[in-house]
Amino acid sequence: NMFSGSKLIPSFKIIDKEGNASVKINLRKDQQIVLNHNTLSYLDSHIDTKTNSQGGVLRGLIRGLMTSQSMFMTTFTGTQANNNLVCSSFLPGSMVPLLLNPGEKIVVSGHSLLAFTTNLTLNTVRNFRGIIVQENLFLTELKNESINKAMVWLTSYGGYHKLDIPAGKSTKIAHGLFLATNNLNNYSMSRLGSVKTTLLGTTSIMMNFSGPCTVYCHTRNYNYLVHDIQKYLNITYSN
Repeated sequence: NMFSGSKLIPSFKIIDKEGNASVKINLRKDQQIVLNHNTLSYLDSHIDTKTNSQGGVLRGLIRGLMTSQSMFMTTFTGTQANNNLVCSSFLPGSMVPLLLNPGEKIVVSGHSLLAFTTNLTLNTVRNFRGIIVQENLFLTELKNESINKAMVWLTSYGGYHKLDIPAGKSTKIAHGLFLATNNLNNYSMSRLGSVKTTLLGTTSIMMNFSGPCTVYCHTRNYNYLVHDIQKYLNITYSN
C-alpha cells in the first residue's frame, strides 16, 4: 500500500516484492530525501540533486573509511507538485521502512542503509565485539534529533524478521544476520551451546540481545555468499 506521507516524509510504495523489493518515492515540491550510494534506479529528470558529505567532511570521511556507507551522499529535492524516484539494493531482498519519532535512533549493519529523510543525523559507532561475532567493527547510527517524525528505508538480504524482545527475555542471533536495532548496548556475546557445539556446530559466537529492545534480522547470510564466491574464484584460478 502507498504510504500517504507527512511534513518531512514523502509518500512511498514498496514494489517488486518477493525478494526483489524496490521503493517508489513521491516527493512533493521542496520535499527532500537522501540516498546512499549505488541505490538509485531511476527518477524524474526535473528532480534537483545535490551531493555532500552528510554531517561534515570529517564525519563523512570516517563513515567512508570505517563502514560500508559512502562518504558522500546525494540529496534529492522535488521541484514540481509530483516528483518520482525509485531505489533499491544491489542484493536481492526485502524493504524495511522504519518510522523514527523525535529522540529515537536506529543502528544498522553494512549494506542495509538505502535512504532516509533529511531530519536524521548520521553517526559512526564502534562495535569492537563485532570482530568476535563476525559482524561489522563499525556501524551506522541514524538519530532523530528534530521535532518531527523521520523515516529510514533499509534493505535486507532475503527477507527480514522483527524481534520485539521484552524485559527479562533474550534472543541469540547467528553471525551475519544482524540487520538493525534500537539499542546496540543490549547485546552480549554468547555461545550456541557447549564449546564442542560452538566449534563444530552450525554457527559460532552469537549476538545475545536482552530486552527491552527491538532487533531486525536478515533471513539470508551475506557473509556466506561472499565466502562461497571467494571459494569458487580460488578453485577457478588455481586450475
